[in-house]
Formats: sequence, C-alpha cells, structure tokens
Amino acid sequence: MVIAWDKVVFCTRPSGSNWRVAGIINNYIGIKTMKRAGLLIALLLWGTSAYSMAIRAVVTGADMAGMEVTATFQDGTTDTAVWAATGMKSGAASGNGWTLSEDGYTLGNCLDAECKQLDGVWTLENTIDNAIQSLMINAMAGDIVFDKFLDKVYTPGSNVGRTFLADDQTRVPDSAVYGDPVSDPDLFGKLTLTWENGFANGDSLRFMADTDAVPEPATLLLTVLGLLGFGFGARRKMS
Repeated sequence: MVIAWDKVVFCTRPSGSNWRVAGIINNYIGIKTMKRAGLLIALLLWGTSAYSMAIRAVVTGADMAGMEVTATFQDGTTDTAVWAATGMKSGAASGNGWTLSEDGYTLGNCLDAECKQLDGVWTLENTIDNAIQSLMINAMAGDIVFDKFLDKVYTPGSNVGRTFLADDQTRVPDSAVYGDPVSDPDLFGKLTLTWENGFANGDSLRFMADTDAVPEPATLLLTVLGLLGFGFGARRKMS
C-alpha cells in the first residue's frame, strides 16, 4: 500500500503478523510543502506556548475545588471526599472522621522575617479509631497538579515549585510518592502518603506541597481543534 502526500511517499508492507513502515523522500521537497511544514511547526510551538502561559502557578486552598481525596484504612475500606473551598484562600476535603485542609498559597508565604513560619500549610487530622493506611490526593480531578521543586529545570509557566515537606513534629508518613506525571519532570496529577503503622485516631500531619492550576481538558481540546482548523484552512488557501 502506498500513501502519498505531496512529495512525501510512505510505503507499507506486511512482515509476518506485523506491518513495517518505511518513509522515503521522493526527489525533493517543494516550496509549498516547506511552507506548510513551517506553518504547522509554528502552530505547534504557539500551542505549546499558549498551554504554558495557561498554567497558573499561584494557587490557594480555595482554588482546588474538585480534587478527590481518598483515604484507605487499615481494615481495607476506603472513603473518598471531594475538595471544596471553605474561605477566601482556604479549602478542605472532609470524609468520615478525617479532614485534609489547606489555607493560603500552596507555594508558601513567609509569616516572619526569618521565614521560619509559613502560610499555605496542609493539615490532615483523623478523629476515628480506624487508622488511615494511605491517603491519595487526585489533584487532576480539580484541574490541579502538584509542582515539585527542581533546580533550574521545570515546566515553563510553573515556576520552581515545592516538593512535599512534612513538619517532623507531626505524624510524618513513611512515604510520599508523586504519581501520574503530567509534564516531566516536575508536574504530577497525584500525591500518595502512606503510613506503615497507620495514621491513628488523634494523629495530625502538617506539610507543604505546591500546586498549580492547569487548563481544563475541554478548554485544551477546543484550543487544539482551533489550531487544527486554522492549520487546515491555511493549507487549503496555499494549495
């Protein structure tokens, strides 16, 4: 089978149960083809730039509505709560006897001259006898991502971020794992905290973890479709 597009010809032939695809350039690339390729590359770069600009790095607890927080207990049961705003800059997810809350900017603001006290602290509390084994925060459910700190390397528009850091005077988890990468190497859709011996009744945890807001999937889809429509329209005019 031969598929041709202007001066580019692709030949496919079966090899056993698989198909092998080989691309060859036929003679030369015409001027129109070069213009089209240049236009498509420009659109791709513009779309990437627009997405980066759409990332909002300044996020508070009130901005994270829609996130899903799931507590898994030692007896194997689970409980999921949806994050909601509780104030101008605060938000929380409250389940059956447990609450995760955050107040202020998630990157953290200094409250004293030496920056020993920070605004933007997350707080987890458990008030029932059933100990929490793990807590999974699905940030992408609210169009939010966790932003890890990386020196010099980070997604454009996301700033430097802040990696999970727990107050060692509270019940620190045995592990804090970022999951569902959204943009390598620093943006992730989930954060899971795990306690080997459980997060028991009366335990509390205070920690820092930066988040960013990202474009809604529907908005991003419309942007991509718009770019494609513009590209094909320009291509037809040049034909």
